Amino acid sequence: MQQAAVFLAILTWAFPLHAQTDAGMAPDLPVWQMAQGLLGGLALFLFGLDRTADALKAAVGDRMKTMLARVTANRVTAAIAGAVTTAIIQSSSVTTVLVVGFVTAGLMSVSQSVGVIIGANVGSTMTAQIVAFKVEQTALVMIAAGFAATVITGRDVPKQFGNIVMGLGLIFFGMRLMSDGMAPLRDYPPFMEWMATMESPLPAILVAGTFTALVQSSAATAGIVIAIASGGLISLEAGIALIFGANIGTCVTAVLASAGKSRIALRTAAIHVLFNIGGVLIWLPFIPQLADLVRGLAENGQAAYAAANVPRQIANAHTIFNLANAMIFLPFGNILIWLANLLVPDRPEPESVVPKPKFLDSQLLDTPRMALHAGRQELARMAGIARESFNRTIDGIVNGSGDPYEAVHPALVDLRGLHRAQINYLAHLGRKDLSHEESARLGHQVAVSHNLFRIAEIIEGDLLPAARRVRTWSMSGATAGRGRALAGNVSTALSDLEEALSAPESGRGAAVGEMKPIIDLTIAQSLDAETRWLAGLKESLRDEDIDQMLSEMAVIEAIKRVYSQARRAAREAGTDALDESVSEAT
Repeated sequence: MQQAAVFLAILTWAFPLHAQTDAGMAPDLPVWQMAQGLLGGLALFLFGLDRTADALKAAVGDRMKTMLARVTANRVTAAIAGAVTTAIIQSSSVTTVLVVGFVTAGLMSVSQSVGVIIGANVGSTMTAQIVAFKVEQTALVMIAAGFAATVITGRDVPKQFGNIVMGLGLIFFGMRLMSDGMAPLRDYPPFMEWMATMESPLPAILVAGTFTALVQSSAATAGIVIAIASGGLISLEAGIALIFGANIGTCVTAVLASAGKSRIALRTAAIHVLFNIGGVLIWLPFIPQLADLVRGLAENGQAAYAAANVPRQIANAHTIFNLANAMIFLPFGNILIWLANLLVPDRPEPESVVPKPKFLDSQLLDTPRMALHAGRQELARMAGIARESFNRTIDGIVNGSGDPYEAVHPALVDLRGLHRAQINYLAHLGRKDLSHEESARLGHQVAVSHNLFRIAEIIEGDLLPAARRVRTWSMSGATAGRGRALAGNVSTALSDLEEALSAPESGRGAAVGEMKPIIDLTIAQSLDAETRWLAGLKESLRDEDIDQMLSEMAVIEAIKRVYSQARRAAREAGTDALDESVSEAT
């Protein structure tokens, strides 16, 4: 509403209410009545659009978003997925924002995103086709029927269907109010003179692009353009130019969504901008030909019919324009990627004291399945840091090269920081409307994050101090071989945990638990060997020998505790994977 008020103010400034014409002073405009019709109609239109989109998303939107992240084997299927998703959620901007989030979270590559972005523009034409129907007379009936369905039934599906019908009724009624509110402008010379400038495409593109950027909805712009056309205020050519402007203005949403994100996310937004602007530039010289084409598609080619159906022709032009652009750009997706790489080149990431999550993206929180998938990816990254920290510590003990604390401490600080970021992310996700399976998965991921945090604490608080003590002398023959074997097994367990988190279908989590008998046997053998080593020293036993044994057993004990936390994390990760498969099946 605020943006619409700004737009009305711009219109008022562009053509004052009192203007001198050849016939004398122009009549006063009923400004208050016009403002009520335009702003009130726009508010109902946008509210109806949101209501319809919310109902559609509640019914199938989550599955559409899941499909969007997965059905990207090639650019054609990716484009189809983008078109279907956008048609369902009624917003190419939302689809593009989701794509930026998926790319940031590692759920989709930049190459895969090209097809989805192209398809999203095709799907956005569904809104224009819907609002071009002349069903304003039944709008109030649709609102009443839809409202009755939401009140009478308690079942979810009929209730959402009622919301869809009511939302569509609000859209059509809002368009009728906007059209009626602007009707006096047909007899207002300054406005008609200003609208005549819209026959030149550049002013029309600028106005529509600015408005779309303000309201961040090309669907709203398309609705207003069709409402204006219904009142006979603009020609088909001007309507096409305004639609072109809406396509450019919607790029602002993608740019805002990528702000502060990775270079990959910025490139995804750049692809969206290049595609939309490139498509407009290709068609800009051919607006008259496109107008003639859609007029020729009018029923039986009748001129009278074509002139009376400018709104439908604008919607058809919008569809033809985006379909043609999709067919033009799909084969040249690699060129779009190349241009995006030129616009957003690689550069070293600035160093930060605070570790930055790689996969967690707040834009995924409205899609719990995708957010949970991103959470698993971040946990896999944390498991990799834990594994590398453990290996470096053991390497410092075995090879005695450098102080392991200096090599490991920064990574452990990062691991603790990522644990905090992970818990914060999952806490925000927990405030969403989650299913039972999604809530269970969230709990498992919290547990895994805590297990990885405990591994960091064990390495820094127990293993590193014990390693420092052991390095003051060589490891005893009783422990050296078995200690290396034990550490190797635990390193393998941490690697299996990492794979179980990044690829649940691998089943590697079970391997971590199956290693327990081997770990227990190795520890028991190490303790027995240490005891026999001390007993063999007899009279030559020194206090230093006892200290060495205690230090070596402290290392063994710390390694065992690292494994215990890894085993618990693997068990939680395996249960999370089961819940994920159940959630997808339902």
